[in-house]
Amino acid sequence: MDIIDFALSSATPIIVLILGIWAKNIAIDYERRATLSGRIIEKRVEIYEKIGEDLNDIFVFLLQVGDWKKFSPAQIIEKKRHLDKLMYVSRPYWSDSVFLSYNEFMDSAFETYTEIGEDAKIKTVTRKFEKLPNWNEEWRKQFSKSPTELSLLAQNYTTLMKHFSSEFGYYQKPSKDH
Repeated sequence: MDIIDFALSSATPIIVLILGIWAKNIAIDYERRATLSGRIIEKRVEIYEKIGEDLNDIFVFLLQVGDWKKFSPAQIIEKKRHLDKLMYVSRPYWSDSVFLSYNEFMDSAFETYTEIGEDAKIKTVTRKFEKLPNWNEEWRKQFSKSPTELSLLAQNYTTLMKHFSSEFGYYQKPSKDH
């Protein structure tokens, strides 16, 4: 009996030591992941601060709401280029869902690869633009002949914004519409 008592009394501190080391390693790993996750979210917010306004400018221009009249088609196409560069350079920071929804929005907003050396074409109707006092007939070639339905543009933009929100740690319940 003395041998069994001795073995049990010796094993207990060893088991407690092993469990303590295991628990400490789990806590350290959790802390590292939480720190990394926080740093990634901070970086995403930093990137979004650079792209959010241009995304909204493109959106209001396409829907012809808000301050859309202050932009020319060339400015909107330049904003697209700027956004594409920032999104592709920062690709490692975004989930597939953000990147796919970004591309879906841009594909609904612009017609690309039309001709070699040609800019992307803006996929919206021109009726309101043509009524502007500063309408320039040269602008017509900067618009696609196949505009996207405004409801689809709005849906794709909303989806993109929801995906950005989730990347920042804010989770929205999906609506029945989207």
